[in-house]
Amino acid sequence: MKIEVDFDESLFRHQQAYRFDNIWNNYRKSTENKFIWGLILLAFGIMLVLGKAMFGYIICGISLSRLFDSWSNWNTYKTKKKVQEKLTNKYILKYIDYKQIYELTDESFNFTTPGYYQKIDWSEFTDYKLEENQIIIDIENYKDYAIIDRQEVGDDNFELIKEIVKARIIL
Repeated sequence: MKIEVDFDESLFRHQQAYRFDNIWNNYRKSTENKFIWGLILLAFGIMLVLGKAMFGYIICGISLSRLFDSWSNWNTYKTKKKVQEKLTNKYILKYIDYKQIYELTDESFNFTTPGYYQKIDWSEFTDYKLEENQIIIDIENYKDYAIIDRQEVGDDNFELIKEIVKARIIL
């Protein structure tokens, strides 16, 4: 089965945002937790210092360390997000006028854009899931995944692809 689709900027942006959030979500949550615990420890340390307990200074120092660490992590997250946006915009400018080709054969899943070809054997896929009218197929060796959107390929093709994926990927 071979499907040729026009490049869709809004869909591509949505897929890239999904990928970024999926990769960086745990890092962001960890950073937020460090910040919250840093504030709690700082408040506790200040209360101890105001109560004339010397131990409060140690708690304040630990909390400031956690706050600085969370600030540093947050800046890293924002930098990575900006880099992702730049790469997304660069890719969009490069491929806006081209077509993408999905080819599902008995042996492999193939994806082609001008200047790029990827052939992935069905055995390399480890899992698939349906989210937001998308089929997300996890790839074992590449530590990545393919995203096929219903809007991108049409309802009939989407259902057909879904059946092929279910038959080829054994969970």
